[in-house]
Parts: sequence; C-alpha cells; structure tokens
Amino acid sequence: MTKLCIFDLDGTLAETQESIARPVNMTLEYYGLPKQPVEAFNYFAGDGIKNALKRALIASGDTEASHLEEGLPMCRRWMQEDPCYKVRPYDHMIWALDQLKAHGIRIAVFSNKPHLSAVSVVEAVFGKGYFDHIQGQTDRILIKPDPKGVKEILNKYNISRDECLYFGDTNTDMLTAHNAEVTAVGVSWGFRPRSELEQYRADIIIDSPAEIPGLAGITVPVRLAEITEENWLEVMALSVREDQKGFVAPAVGILARGYVYRNCNERVFVIESDGVAVGVALVREFSDEPLGYDLQQFMIDQRYQGRGYGSEALGLLLDELRSENHFDHVEVCVKKDDAEAIRLYTKHDFIDSGYIDEDAPDSLNMICYLSRR
Repeated sequence: MTKLCIFDLDGTLAETQESIARPVNMTLEYYGLPKQPVEAFNYFAGDGIKNALKRALIASGDTEASHLEEGLPMCRRWMQEDPCYKVRPYDHMIWALDQLKAHGIRIAVFSNKPHLSAVSVVEAVFGKGYFDHIQGQTDRILIKPDPKGVKEILNKYNISRDECLYFGDTNTDMLTAHNAEVTAVGVSWGFRPRSELEQYRADIIIDSPAEIPGLAGITVPVRLAEITEENWLEVMALSVREDQKGFVAPAVGILARGYVYRNCNERVFVIESDGVAVGVALVREFSDEPLGYDLQQFMIDQRYQGRGYGSEALGLLLDELRSENHFDHVEVCVKKDDAEAIRLYTKHDFIDSGYIDEDAPDSLNMICYLSRR
C-alpha cells in the first residue's frame, strides 16, 4: 500500500528550464561568454545549480570551467531573485496530486535546487502547505543521488521503503530511488528521454501525470452506460481539443454512426464518472471475415482528459467484450500522428496488425486479442 509519494521538482512536477537558464545565462554574459539555448538545460539541469553552471561554462567555451567558483555565488543570487521565472506545473499534475491528497497519501518534494529556491518555487506554484514536506539542497542534505533526503522524509512520517514511490525524470532520480531502496518511477514528460530512464533501471515508466493515482492504488471512478433519452444531449455537448479534431468524429457524428451501423450490432457506450458524461465510445461487429469487433470511435471530452478516464474506460470496454465471448479480437484504426491514442491502445495490449487500408494510408490498424490479459 502506497503511503508516500516523493517527487523531483525540475522536469517532474513543473517545467522549470527557463528558471534555470536565466541565472546561468546571466552568469555567462557577465564573463563575456555566449548564452546557451533553453533546450540545452534539459541536460545541464538535474544535478544541482553548480553542475548546471559548470556544464554551461564548458559548452560556452570555458573548457576548464575556470569561472565556476567565482561565478557560482552570483548565479545562486540571481536564481534566488526570481526562482519562479516562467515556471508552470505540467498539465494534469495538480489534478493527480489532489487525488493523492484526497486519499490520505502524503506528498513530498526532494529537489537538487538550493533549499530556499526549492521552497519558493513549490509554494509559489502549488501553494503554501500544499506538500507535506519540501526538501532542497543544504549543507546537511547532499545533492542527489545521495539518498539521505529520501530517508529523512521516510523517517519523519514513519513510512517504510516499500510504501513509497519516488518520481523523477533523470538518471540522477533513478539512482536516488535505487540508493534509497524505494520504487523508482520514471516520468517521460520531463527533461530526459525514455531511453535514459530505461538505462538507469526505472522500475516503472509513465507517460502522463494522469497515471500517478493509479500507481498509488487509487481507482478512477468510471462506468460504461447506455445512451438514453436522459443523457444524449449531454453526450452531444462533448468535444475534443482543436488539435484532436482530425483524429476522432464529433459527438454528433458518433451518435449518427451508431444509427448507420444499427444492423451491425453497434453499441454506443457513454463513459461516465460520478454520473457525469466524460466521453463516448462506439463499437460494432464486422459483417465480413474475419469476424471481430470494430472500435469505431473512442473519445474523452477535452475538459476531462489527463485524468485516467480514457485508460480506465478502455479497460472496462475490453472486459465487456471479453465477457461476451463472441469474437477473439477487437480492431481500431488510429491516425499515425495521434501519439496519445497509440500510447493508450498499446498500454491495453493493442499491436500493429500490419494491415494497410488503401483508403486510409495515414492510419494504423491496431488489434487486441481478447484472450490475452
């Protein structure tokens, strides 16, 4: 049972590259060195401001980092002047953290930022007292991957190692978790690529903050309901983001397809959470060989995306089809550039069938064999 979740700050809880780039680049300019692009700080950051400055100095031509010791106090002072510069939490992060708090799971931050900067950023972005504990770098708490900060948080709340999840986006974070002997959860939305998390033996890798509550054992309240006279207007009001409209039919189109395919044993499923329609799905049966299910449409309203509803609903839908035991597989056609949908279906054991539809060359045909769990 999870009782504590500890989060890295930069690249895990919040986008902070610009807040790190600003003081480092001010230091470079002071010494007449060229500034580094913000994206370079995906690799400069992660091991404390001293290492970020050292890497930037070398990249800017000071190959011996000769200005490091003199420049570090200036860099730290400039960082402390505006530690929240262009900092924002990742999408859906606050929702995920709220779920943990609502279920009595403690949340903490362990950052390689100087302690005062870490506290300033976290409290400015999430609010004072939102986290149970915030820990940055001090003379007593060494920078990660030293595990002392994690161990002190565990001891403070009398929580065992197997009751803790540690979330981070870099090799340093994975090493920290392993050194502390807690579960290492790599997050793919941060500063470093998934390959680095895999190389440093992340126990689990997640692709969205929406997956955090599920890892902690929290079940998202979702059910599949029939379309009725009472809910069809609510379903009609569902919509996706503007950049997703080429991937899925509008709600009215999904209901219309349900009517068109009425002779193919079609079914429209309303995806509900706490009695509110959050999405809709359409399944029909193929009328020609090989017989199977066709997941024609599946959408979650833009207001409810990033909360785990899609994954939970898809799992329920596949269980429903398994229980019918009519066919051994379900197919879905996905646009090749719809990365979010492909990740979702892959998570639920869909694979590329290899079939290429001449009428939809920009789409991927994916298949899930219902006998597999």
